[in-house]
Amino acid sequence: MNINICKKELCTGCMACYNICPVDAVTLYEDEFGFVYSKINDEKCVSCNKCRNICPQNSDNHLMSMTNGKCYAAWNLDDSARRNSSSGGIFYAMAKQVISENGVVFGAAFDINFNVYHTKAQTYEELKILQGSKYIQSNVGYTFRECKDYLITGKTVLFTGTPCQINGLLNFLGNKYNNLITIDILCHGVPSYKVLKSYYDSVEQRYRSKINKIAFRNKAVYGGWEHSCSMKIKLENGIIISSLKEDLYFWKSFLSNVCLRENCYQCNYAGKERCADITIGDFWGIERINEKEKHAGVSFLTVNTLKGMKYVNKINIYKEAREIIEAIPTNQTLVRPFEYNKKRADFFRKIETYGFRRAVYWLFPKNMLIWNIKILIRQMLGNTLYDKLKTFWHR
Repeated sequence: MNINICKKELCTGCMACYNICPVDAVTLYEDEFGFVYSKINDEKCVSCNKCRNICPQNSDNHLMSMTNGKCYAAWNLDDSARRNSSSGGIFYAMAKQVISENGVVFGAAFDINFNVYHTKAQTYEELKILQGSKYIQSNVGYTFRECKDYLITGKTVLFTGTPCQINGLLNFLGNKYNNLITIDILCHGVPSYKVLKSYYDSVEQRYRSKINKIAFRNKAVYGGWEHSCSMKIKLENGIIISSLKEDLYFWKSFLSNVCLRENCYQCNYAGKERCADITIGDFWGIERINEKEKHAGVSFLTVNTLKGMKYVNKINIYKEAREIIEAIPTNQTLVRPFEYNKKRADFFRKIETYGFRRAVYWLFPKNMLIWNIKILIRQMLGNTLYDKLKTFWHR
């Protein structure tokens, strides 16, 4: 007997099936590209079909339209929380509010090998590891089950994740819970751990030391939030890497869509309809916001339910009403998924054989040369003069 939960190319890795199985017959495996999928242990399976029925790809999605095409440019009024967040610090404000009510927050954190997994926080100290963007798919483990247990006891629960993870959670729960608040993110798509591991290896080989700490997005590195596609990496030998030049290779692979999960290219959640109470992301390209506020970080925020609005009204944030159409040019997933890159299979083969940096450079030699020249010019001119020159050039 072999139960096909859903087509492999459609699987989001939300792990609803993994959580719903009453006999734990659903197990996980990595494919050749390092992405995690579910499979059935035939010896344990009792043919209840719960895994197939719970799968979001086999059932209706919990999608609803964003409110009247409106959104907010928003940020946390706590400067420290905002500074330590990837954009405007809205998640931290929401999470802090829930914890202040003796609630539980679920979100993504790094393990000791810089893989990403979902875990819970019940104190402000525990909340710190959930802050910041992680550019890899999080393994939710059995957190859907944990979440349900807390909801049944009456605890307020905040669950954050990608839209497909939130939809998987809602399918798993079945019933609606007034004490559950969900937040999904504007998701570009997810690379596999294999891609990140290859990148980590390239950094460690280059600097001959193990990585000790990673911040995928760091505002202090290169001129504030609007230039924050820059990692900050601390190595065990004390070296701190905080240069666009060093992490250029990772961002090229990510932004060219060459390393994403297969289903991301046909994502059901890339649009103005969402499945969470609240949607957050970066408000890239925003105008009419002063430079000081831009440097500190600006979040895109939509409130999709009355329950979500109730909590947004409780938290200490600044929010300014805007039109969603303003965010679309720099947030494509508000309209459609990112396009499949035909070099994807070749990229995964090359990182296996030649390592990360060579794979990226060989696939995109012209782009990498141009990017390196731009970085050199920026370093020579400084951020302010470079930005003025770029603005003048594009007029």
